[in-house]
Amino acid sequence: MLDSDSSEFSWVKDDEGNNTKERNSEFPKNYIEHIKNNIGKVDIIFVSSHKQVRQALDEAGIRYCTVYPKDTMLNEWVGRMYRRGNDSKFIQFIIDNWDSFMKEIWYEDNHGFGIHYLGNNAYLDLPTLDFLYNW
Repeated sequence: MLDSDSSEFSWVKDDEGNNTKERNSEFPKNYIEHIKNNIGKVDIIFVSSHKQVRQALDEAGIRYCTVYPKDTMLNEWVGRMYRRGNDSKFIQFIIDNWDSFMKEIWYEDNHGFGIHYLGNNAYLDLPTLDFLYNW
């Protein structure tokens, strides 16, 4: 499996390789190329669920499904982000935009070949991944 962080592709890098606040004009094209380059090297690639990325996946003909937390999961999701080491700015961004992100997923058509919602204490484990992979 590969966890592919879109922030490595969506921001212009400074001289030291750190993300700046300037958006990379090549995104999401560069991200999709990264994904294409890794297809076949691993069984599953975790990618961003942003609308722009899902649209680019559709346009590229890349098979995917959307996995998203249920809209009632904000408190648990915040805890998960703290435990995995996300910074407070990112966590606040998610909190501030939770409702709009949820509405975008609920009302958009592009979910690939399906959508799977994670509930309380649910994680992507091997049986779930196997189910999604073979869907």
